[in-house]
Amino acid sequence: MSPYRAIFEAYVADLTVARDRALKWWSGLITKEETTSGETKAHAEQRVRQRWPFGPTLHPYVLAVYRQYYIECERLNNKLYPRLPPIANASPVSEEDWGVPDDSEPVTTDRADRDPEDAFWASMGPCDPPVLLFDVLHERHEALGEFMAWLVFAPIGSENDISV
Repeated sequence: MSPYRAIFEAYVADLTVARDRALKWWSGLITKEETTSGETKAHAEQRVRQRWPFGPTLHPYVLAVYRQYYIECERLNNKLYPRLPPIANASPVSEEDWGVPDDSEPVTTDRADRDPEDAFWASMGPCDPPVLLFDVLHERHEALGEFMAWLVFAPIGSENDISV
């Protein structure tokens, strides 16, 4: 299994749990406001959104899951695709840097025998964490993707052993 796929599948599992907990918290806030104010549920939610404008998506459970997998993806990128130091006194790139074509063996691009799912994950990398955590999520788990659409900032910071 692709390491990006492993990260993604763990992210979906953890995010599903965090989302469910955040939605329960959110529902409790609305119910409490509805009971306290005597207003309709819609008005109670409107009042709760005055304090929490981005809703349950910004609950600490959800933020913690996003941050964890953002950092895991960044660590994997750094492990699989280490940044090379710049070459001192490097000459400008030229067409000759491509080398000479080798026509002895044909290049095959037929991957009919390859599972499309494996091909998708094999093409990942290096992968920008928001692509994995937002774009791929929305493509493959639309409901979770819609829930995460309210995450309007990247709650990342830094770790001692990684700068993100």
